[in-house]
Amino acid sequence: WRQQYGDIFCVRMANKLVVVLNGHQAIQEALIKQPDVFSDRPPFGMSEDKDEGLVLSSYGEGWKRKRKLTLTALRQFGMGKRSLEGRITEEARALCHVIAKTDGNATNISLFLSNAVSNVICSMSFGERFDYNDAEFLTLMELISKMVG
Repeated sequence: WRQQYGDIFCVRMANKLVVVLNGHQAIQEALIKQPDVFSDRPPFGMSEDKDEGLVLSSYGEGWKRKRKLTLTALRQFGMGKRSLEGRITEEARALCHVIAKTDGNATNISLFLSNAVSNVICSMSFGERFDYNDAEFLTLMELISKMVG
């Protein structure tokens, strides 16, 4: 489409006008040199009175404050430090061990991956990781699943 329409063009997708950027120069001009103009997100479709958090909220001053608060909190928990690397490595070993127990049988590993990510967060928050069969951990995972989904 780039040869036919150029580096910047619009298309209509499901009743929405979408701007398409092609090529390094066009992307750099839009996202690096003019981020305030091009960095917004389309409305997600949630109710107006519901906070959309950091990922789905519109780019602007509110988003910048949420991002700063989130990064500060994550740094306090060890993000960007070598200590977090050790926790992730430990959890990766535990994940490999659990997957190895399947003996090569076809297995949906999405629950294992969810547990691994949650365990890294738990180790940051509570200072310890849980066994995947731990009753307290399973209760926590169930509560989180109900809250999110």
